[in-house]
Amino acid sequence: MTCARPGPTKSSRVVESAAAAVETRPAADRSVRSRSLGLRQTWFRKALICAQVALSFLLLAAAGLFTRSLYKLMTVDSGIDTGRLLEFSIDPSMHNYPPDRARRLFLDLQTGLGHMPGAQAASGVSHAVLADNNALNTVHIEGYRPSEEQDMNPGYNEMLPGFFSTAGVPLIAGRDFNERDTAGAPEVAIVNETFQQRFFPDASPLGHRFGWGGSGPTNIEIVGVVKDMKQGDLKEKPKPWTFTPVLQNPAPGATTFYVRTARDPLTLAPAARQAVHRMDAALPVFDPETVDGQIHETHFLDLLLAWLSVAFGSLATLLASIGLYGITAFNVTRRTQEIGIRVALGAARGNVLRLVMREVLILAAAGLFVAVPAELALGRVVESQLFEMKASDPVVIAGAMAMVLLVSILAAYVPARRATRIDPMQALRWE
Repeated sequence: MTCARPGPTKSSRVVESAAAAVETRPAADRSVRSRSLGLRQTWFRKALICAQVALSFLLLAAAGLFTRSLYKLMTVDSGIDTGRLLEFSIDPSMHNYPPDRARRLFLDLQTGLGHMPGAQAASGVSHAVLADNNALNTVHIEGYRPSEEQDMNPGYNEMLPGFFSTAGVPLIAGRDFNERDTAGAPEVAIVNETFQQRFFPDASPLGHRFGWGGSGPTNIEIVGVVKDMKQGDLKEKPKPWTFTPVLQNPAPGATTFYVRTARDPLTLAPAARQAVHRMDAALPVFDPETVDGQIHETHFLDLLLAWLSVAFGSLATLLASIGLYGITAFNVTRRTQEIGIRVALGAARGNVLRLVMREVLILAAAGLFVAVPAELALGRVVESQLFEMKASDPVVIAGAMAMVLLVSILAAYVPARRATRIDPMQALRWE
């Protein structure tokens, strides 16, 4: 006799259902929390990538601004032929030279330098040109009545005979200084084009006189007019300049000599030093270098800003590209089943590629949407450091945007290309 096993009672089924509910609820809750956490992490990654894209655009735009500014600065016409021009300085006053002996030294040294093998011409000035020197002197001009607010402080420099021809600065009218323009001779001066245009717009300044200070005798005769040239640095705006002979200075001091050469100027530096020591073995020679080298020293800050902006812009762009690559690869892995299903249903490989790349371009566009207005606003802060450039320069902005988009596409292309090669059967079995 066989006894049937009793089936589960109603009460036991209720207990089992309750137990199952208790067991499955934590798993479901964990799944929901996992999806919620994953979604938050994904959005955080996307926001981080947008910030990296924005930062890379800002730094690339800064690099473009400083680089273009530097290019314009280094290619601006200084008015001086700086090629093959050697410079160095001496200071006879350090050895208590009397004025007459200092003047004789300058003339003899000028002659000796001009006769060196490989030298074409030589001369000198009191304040080195393109070396961030800006000497000013107040003038009053015979017969000229300035307005109350007019600037009567033109630039000022002293020169030996032949400086303008040595520096390649054309003489427009009148004559250059000569050896007769020395102490005790009538005082003379040469002015530049801007001086003539400002104070003698309808007449020649030759023969007119001016004096130093706001009043007093006007005993300096203008004997020449030269083309404008930059004196302090390459950023200098055109302004009036007056030039007087070094030989008429009652107490000549430090003087910078310039030697026009037929070959590399630095190869003549030892010969120039020997020429000075033949005059006085105890007289030191300071800073022999080319004028082009002096220009780079004067504009070291501009060069430094350009190099640093390029370096930081490149680094930021590299980091943004790594981030874009990482998030694209992560999204491709996360959406493997979805992509496999699309391919199984007949989606073309090109459609899959566009699907992945579209998300990357959206992130890049979002970063640029924030960065472009920020660049226009922050650019005004650095405009004072730029030469003939505005922060809103369309070429720089367009170039930085193109660079960011190009790098974004290249960074995302590898994982996007990998997505097009997903096997649908393997994707459907993806856990």
